[in-house]
Amino acid sequence: MSKVLTKSIIAILAVGILVGAATSATIIIAGLKPFNLALAQLRVPFLAQPRVQAPLQQPFLAQPGVQAPLQQQPLATTTSSGSGSFGPNCVGCITTQNLANGAVTNPKLGPLSVSSANIGAGQVGTGNIADGAVTTQKIAHSAVSVSTTRVEGQPVTITPGGFNVALANCPQGSIVSGGGYTFNLGVDTAAPPTVVWSQQGQIDIAPNAWNVSAIVPNTALHAAVLTPVATCETIHP
Repeated sequence: MSKVLTKSIIAILAVGILVGAATSATIIIAGLKPFNLALAQLRVPFLAQPRVQAPLQQPFLAQPGVQAPLQQQPLATTTSSGSGSFGPNCVGCITTQNLANGAVTNPKLGPLSVSSANIGAGQVGTGNIADGAVTTQKIAHSAVSVSTTRVEGQPVTITPGGFNVALANCPQGSIVSGGGYTFNLGVDTAAPPTVVWSQQGQIDIAPNAWNVSAIVPNTALHAAVLTPVATCETIHP
């Protein structure tokens, strides 16, 4: 009888008729004495109700619209008087202040782009001209002039039977191009002095001077005075 009663209670609990939070329940059945049945003794596994998943909502799909054709914006142009950025049509925008030192090299210069008017006075110095770059054809007519100066050296005295050398030096900035000599008027015509050489000074000895040497015969009655003479030329631009 107790087994039948237990199964009946389990069936009742399974269909959800007996639900409560009471710690005990009193069950009266006809023909039976009332008794307390601790709910704690009846452990019915909890059956989880399956969750009903909400229907998925399809994301909103934007309807493709007709895009308006893009309108090309006109390119802004700048002029020498404008304040815009540099561009291919910017005339006169780049000035001296915009160029770094050494930025303009030879490939950057167009043919005949630099004339005499573009070169300031004194801007081209000796260091800017390569050796041998200035040929005769590059020098304009009358652009270079030459002046000639006669320079006498210190006279030397040559005694009879003696030998001496005299030099005539050209001043700095000029070059020796020739020379000669003179003797004093009181030489002994019966035994005149003899010139050994009359030439430009040697490389290691007075290269920019005229060099003269002479001897006086020992039969001469008196000494001779030799004066060297150099011809010096100066080039003027």
